[in-house]
Amino acid sequence: MRSHLEQAIEALGARLGTELALDNDGRLAVALDDIEIAILYVAATDEVHFYTPLGAVPDEGAEPFLRILLAGNHMGRLTGGAAIAVDPEGDTVSLNLRAGTDGLSADLLERRLEDFANLARSWQGAMPALGEAASDAADADMPPRTAAAPLDLDMIRV
Repeated sequence: MRSHLEQAIEALGARLGTELALDNDGRLAVALDDIEIAILYVAATDEVHFYTPLGAVPDEGAEPFLRILLAGNHMGRLTGGAAIAVDPEGDTVSLNLRAGTDGLSADLLERRLEDFANLARSWQGAMPALGEAASDAADADMPPRTAAAPLDLDMIRV
């Protein structure tokens, strides 16, 4: 029996005039304009994970940079319920979202992908300013908690 996710992906592909399907490992990569999104299906929990890279942890000011990201991550206040993470095998900052698939339709999948892409685009656009603020804090030898985050709640749109 096919999952709700597989059915929604197939229906979305048909609507877009292209064949979309999870591979044998339950993965699919899609691009919405300039944002590449990895879709991963976890059959054991019937969940879908969305993942996209946002940028890299800067060489200078890494600690204040990570504190700024963690502050944005707190209670999902600037992530729309998604999570910001750093890849354990490198310095790639990513945006990740986990959601159930029960009742998932092509329309809902499309909205989730668009919302996720818009959120990722906002964070990708903010990354240079975040890196600069973190570097400035490191140069001024400021304690990490006093580094000013150049994030505005209005800049994140979901």
